Amino acid sequence: MEKSGSEKEFGKALEAAWRLISYRPRSRRELADRLARKGFEPDLVEEVLAHLAGLGEVDDLAFSRLWVKSREATKPMGRFRLQCELREKEVSPQIIEEALAEYTPDKELELAKTAAQRRWLILEKLENDPYKRMQKLKKWLERRGFSPEVIIRVAEDLRTEGTTSDS
Repeated sequence: MEKSGSEKEFGKALEAAWRLISYRPRSRRELADRLARKGFEPDLVEEVLAHLAGLGEVDDLAFSRLWVKSREATKPMGRFRLQCELREKEVSPQIIEEALAEYTPDKELELAKTAAQRRWLILEKLENDPYKRMQKLKKWLERRGFSPEVIIRVAEDLRTEGTTSDS
């Protein structure tokens, strides 16, 4: 028995969705946009997303938590930047807040310290002037989305630990 046209299209769209999420997890909106760009009709896209959500494969909260954990492990950044990245993925503000619930100020500070210490070692090789080195480190932390309070604490800690001289 041959499949109907709509069943074939559903299969094609589902296969495309599986391929997309096999590369990396995606937010619901990201997946919808990618399927739409591939030419699938909006109703079909919603049907595929509902099917995948039923299987637990499309879940913005799980996606957001995974995104945060991945960033913590590979590219530590501040809460602000994480919020921006998740907003770019069109995750709802409520889900973003829930995903960042465990991202406490203490945790952010600890991540910033670890990242700053690694960056400091690189900057020592590139910049002789300790003042300029510290300014570059602060700007780097700022670009990573760490709050001004965290950046100040990290700089103070680096100074008191003796990692820097005359800065």
